[in-house]
Amino acid sequence: MKLAIMQPYFFPYIGFFQLMDAADKIILYDHVHFIKNGWIKRNRILEKNKGDVWIRVPVSDASSNKKIYEIEIDAKSCWQKKIVNLLEHNYKNAPYYHEIMPHLWPIFNKQYTLYSGPRNSDRELS
Repeated sequence: MKLAIMQPYFFPYIGFFQLMDAADKIILYDHVHFIKNGWIKRNRILEKNKGDVWIRVPVSDASSNKKIYEIEIDAKSCWQKKIVNLLEHNYKNAPYYHEIMPHLWPIFNKQYTLYSGPRNSDRELS
């Protein structure tokens, strides 16, 4: 059995998905320290005629002294709508857009309080 362990990322890079494909089981390990300027809460997408633009999950009281699962999302911001609008505006004519976006809409329509969700145990994806 091939086991992979990764910390969660916001809009993971292609290598994350390649690792998932190569593993029999993957564990999202969120018991490590939050990295304020890391890729856990932010990423970049290409914006038409502008180049890279940052997309972020707004967090409250972020600290490198906290574990990822302890980080709270700032629910006051309309961050989800902004990101969906950016994706629609910049990628609606991209190949596979219409196949991928229906998988993203439910994620962006949900309200979150903690960065990595409920704390029962580490989540395994099979």
